[in-house]
Amino acid sequence: EPLFDNVFQVLEQRLVGQIHLKLLLRSEQSNKVVNAIKFRFLDSPGASYQEFSRIHAVYRVDVNEYSGRIDPQLIIEHINPV
Repeated sequence: EPLFDNVFQVLEQRLVGQIHLKLLLRSEQSNKVVNAIKFRFLDSPGASYQEFSRIHAVYRVDVNEYSGRIDPQLIIEHINPV
């Protein structure tokens, strides 16, 4: 799968399942808002939960199917605060 990167403003964030980071992001290039998730965020060496205001993310595009809803989402592979 192709990987993309971009800088995003973080509108919302929370931990789900105690280790995954769920985000609502606004692209600084297109100003569009999209959901994103970083699986096993707290499993990464040295990772700790922190509030982000802006991030640089390497991601792939996916579809989230939950409770009959189908929404686009980004699966974040690498995340760095900006």
